[in-house]
Amino acid sequence: MKTSAPERTTEQVSSLAQDAGMNYDMLAKALSVVPDARSADGSPGKSPNESTRVRITEFGRLVAELRHDH
Repeated sequence: MKTSAPERTTEQVSSLAQDAGMNYDMLAKALSVVPDARSADGSPGKSPNESTRVRITEFGRLVAELRHDH
């Protein structure tokens, strides 16, 4: 089963939050990412825009570098 882009984004943000020692909501707010990529009825939400994908990717790189240095 293929994972949709919003589900991948949700999983990626959740993983980054854990790596950064933050909770999901804190990181989602910091990155201006919608905290839940699914709508109220459970159907997938829309895919994140390019700006959001870049912010998530860059934050992931920052966390990886910080973890690498310790």
